[in-house]
Amino acid sequence: MFLESKIIMFGYTLDGDSRQTSLDFFSYKKLCDIVYNDKLLEMIEYYNNKRNTISHTSKILNINNSTIVLPDILLDKIVTYAIPFDRDFSGGAFSIRMKMFAKHSHHLIDAVNLLNYALVSKKLFQYVSKFIKSNSHFSWNGYLNFNSEFSLVRSEPSFFNYESIKYIPYDHGVDYANRLMSRVDTFAIVSDEIDYSVKGMVSRDSMFDDKDLYDYETFEEEYRDAIISQGYLVYPPAMPNLKDIFVLNYYGYSSNYSDLLSNIFSQTPNGDGHGIERFYIKIVKDWKSSPRFSNLGFLGPLLKFHSKTLKSIRIRYRDMKAFDVGEILKVFIQIHPFLVENNRIDFKLITNTQISETLPSNNIFANYLISYLEVKNK
Repeated sequence: MFLESKIIMFGYTLDGDSRQTSLDFFSYKKLCDIVYNDKLLEMIEYYNNKRNTISHTSKILNINNSTIVLPDILLDKIVTYAIPFDRDFSGGAFSIRMKMFAKHSHHLIDAVNLLNYALVSKKLFQYVSKFIKSNSHFSWNGYLNFNSEFSLVRSEPSFFNYESIKYIPYDHGVDYANRLMSRVDTFAIVSDEIDYSVKGMVSRDSMFDDKDLYDYETFEEEYRDAIISQGYLVYPPAMPNLKDIFVLNYYGYSSNYSDLLSNIFSQTPNGDGHGIERFYIKIVKDWKSSPRFSNLGFLGPLLKFHSKTLKSIRIRYRDMKAFDVGEILKVFIQIHPFLVENNRIDFKLITNTQISETLPSNNIFANYLISYLEVKNK
């Protein structure tokens, strides 16, 4: 019954109805048949018929004293299909925030399902740990202990979701924190600013679970004010191998999120193979079309520190208004020399509104900006 419960735990990831691509033979039903209906040999025969690139003389399994040992090549097939990579998976294993990142990072793995899968057996635990080491773009939702034999994660992660900053053990010392971030090549953050303007339920409502009605209202008001205040965001340790940055649902009411990004840019080395290569930001407005314009102060430091290594900059700016156009033109005048000097940078301003008529016709920089403009309805 224990093994059955483990299969059920991650069975949804094997269900064809919850995936965009079929798993062929490796389905939840087939795994149950293998465990409970002695269908292993049938599965092996099927798999052998599908193996066109592997020598037919190699053994697909070992049976010793009634113990069946699946080889790594078969485990690789099972794990690769069963772990819901974002490019295959359309179900509910990712949180809302992780689904946002999954659209932009084709390497992202659901860490929760990795754990469920690893707990099936000691053999699978060891294999999934090995798998993570070579496919380490996952969002870690707990403290990592590289030295423990019971830890799935044995090496520093390559993906850092800002949500995980609470799991950086600063009390272990600066060197340990720096080691934790030493291999990060992708940083992603979803702004909390939506909670500043939206009345009613907030996205981090779990913080209010132990509050009575009066405390809830007071605490909620303080929380909303804090979101756009300096000190709300904790700056992470330097990420020396950082290459890709994704910023989603950015409002830019004040400078605090912009200052966080500027700090990351300045702390990331920019020579000898180091430096940021891709930057993507999605800028939005609230239900009142606020703010009048978003804080874009981070663009100057981005180009100042990383113009030599940048390959692409994507600014997706939704529902731009006249004030937005004026502000982005001022910032564009500052960064334009970097774009001219490093013309390999693929810079795009993507918006869902026509802004060319709003730009001053006699401004040479306005004409330059139009050349970088891309209009999309969605």
